[in-house]
Amino acid sequence: MRKALLILCLAWPALAKPPLPAPPPLMPEPIPGEPAPFNPDQTREAIPKPPILLPLPEPADENAPRLPLRPEEAVRLAWRLQPDIRTAQGQLQQAEGTTIQQRAALMPQIGGTSQFSHISGTSAGSQTAALGLSPINRTTDTWSNSVGINWLLFDFGHTRDLVRAADLRRQAAAANLLQSENDVSLTVKERFYTVLQAQRLVQVGEDDLRNRQEQLRLSRALYQAGNMSPGDVVRSQTTVSNSVFALNNARRNLELARLDLAQSLGISPRSGLDLVDFDEPDVPLRDMNELSRLAFTQRPDMLVAQRNVDAAKASIDAATTLNYPALSTFSGITYQGRANGVQFPTFNLQLQIDFQVWDGGAQAGATRNAQGGIEVAEAAYTRTQLLVERDVSGVVMQLLTAERNLQAATAAVDSAREGVRIASGRYRAALGTLTDVFDAQNAIVSARTNYVNSLNELNLSRARLRHALAAPFEYGYFSQAAPPTP
Repeated sequence: MRKALLILCLAWPALAKPPLPAPPPLMPEPIPGEPAPFNPDQTREAIPKPPILLPLPEPADENAPRLPLRPEEAVRLAWRLQPDIRTAQGQLQQAEGTTIQQRAALMPQIGGTSQFSHISGTSAGSQTAALGLSPINRTTDTWSNSVGINWLLFDFGHTRDLVRAADLRRQAAAANLLQSENDVSLTVKERFYTVLQAQRLVQVGEDDLRNRQEQLRLSRALYQAGNMSPGDVVRSQTTVSNSVFALNNARRNLELARLDLAQSLGISPRSGLDLVDFDEPDVPLRDMNELSRLAFTQRPDMLVAQRNVDAAKASIDAATTLNYPALSTFSGITYQGRANGVQFPTFNLQLQIDFQVWDGGAQAGATRNAQGGIEVAEAAYTRTQLLVERDVSGVVMQLLTAERNLQAATAAVDSAREGVRIASGRYRAALGTLTDVFDAQNAIVSARTNYVNSLNELNLSRARLRHALAAPFEYGYFSQAAPPTP
C-alpha cells in the first residue's frame, strides 16, 4: 500500500495539466521585421457634421409664406407670385386690348377740330399804281371750329369678323391663363413632394448611420474581448464613413429641393421652408373612357386649341370681305369766321361709300394666309387632342405601377428589418459573420429607399392625374387622409 502511494506521488507532476498561457496584451508588441500589429486607434471613421444651412435673405422676403406649408397653400401662393402666371395675365390683357380696338370700329367716332388762320399780304392793283398810291397791307385772322360724328353702317360683316376673331383669341388667352395655373400647380406639387422625398431619404440616411455606428461599437467590443478579428473593426469603420458620405449627399439634395420649391413659388430661393408631411390623396377614378372624356372636356389646352381654330375661321371670313364696299355716314357742324367777328355755322351731312376697283391681289393674299392659318390651327388641335389622350393613358399606367411598387416595397421593408434583427443576433452570438450583418443593413437601406421613392412616385402620379384632368384640388383631394409612412 505504501509502495503504491509512493509511486502515485512521484507520477503526479507528469499527470498534471500544464498551466494556461498568459492572455495576449490588448495592444500587441511590434515584432522586428514583421508588419505592425493592428491598432484600432490608427484608423478613424468619418465624423458626421451638422447640416449646411444657407443664410436667410436680408431683408426678409415679404412674400414668404406662413409655415408649415401645405400643398394647396403653396399652389395658391405660386398663382399669385409665379412669373409664368403674370406672363399669361399680361397676354390676356393684350388680347383684351386688341378686342376693344377692333370693336371700336363698329362704334360711332366723334371728333372735333379747331383751326386758326392768320393771313397777311399787300394789295397793289393797277388803279393804285396809276394814282401813285402806296400798296395797302392787309391782315386777316379767322377761326374754324367743327365737331362731327362718323359711323360705319355696313361693310358686309368685315369688321364684325375681325372683332369675332379678336374675341376668340381673347378667349384662347383666358384659357391659356387657366392652363398656366394648371401647369404651375403641377410644378409646385412635384417640387413639394420632392422635398418630402428628400426629407424621408435624409431620415433613412440618419437611421443607417446610427445602425452603422452601433455596429462599429459592437465590433470594437468583440475585438477587445478577443472574440472577433481586427478586420471587423476596420470594415465597420469603412461602412460608417460611407454612411456619412451618403448622408451628406442626402442633406445636400434636400436643400437643393427646397431651393427649387421656393423658386417655383416665386419667392426668394433662400427663404426657409417648412412643409407639412403630406401625401397626395388617391383619385377614385380608374375608367379610361371616363378619364379621357373628362380630360377632353376640362383641359384648358383643348379650349385654347379650339378657340384658335374658331379664330382662324373668323379670320378667313374677314379676309374674304377685305375689299368689299363699306357704307358710312358723317354729320357735323362747323363754325367759321373772322377772329374778331361773328362765327357762322355750317351743317354737314354725308353718306359715303368706299370701295376698291382693283386691290393688286391684297384680298387673294389675305385669304390664302387665313387658309394656311386654319390648317395650322386644326393641326395644333389634333396634336393637342392626341397629347391629352397620351397624357391620361401614361399617367394611369404610372399610377397603377406606383401602387404595385409601393406594396412590394412595403413587404421588402418588413422582410429587411427582420433580416437585420436575425443577422445582428447571430453576429453577437458568434454564429454569423460581419458580412451577413452588412448585407442585411444594405438590404434595409435599399428597401427603405425603394419605399420612399415608390411613395413619391405614387404622389407624383396622383398629382399628374389631377393635372391631366385640369382639377388640381378636386376628386377627393380634401376628403381623404394621407397614407402612413413606415
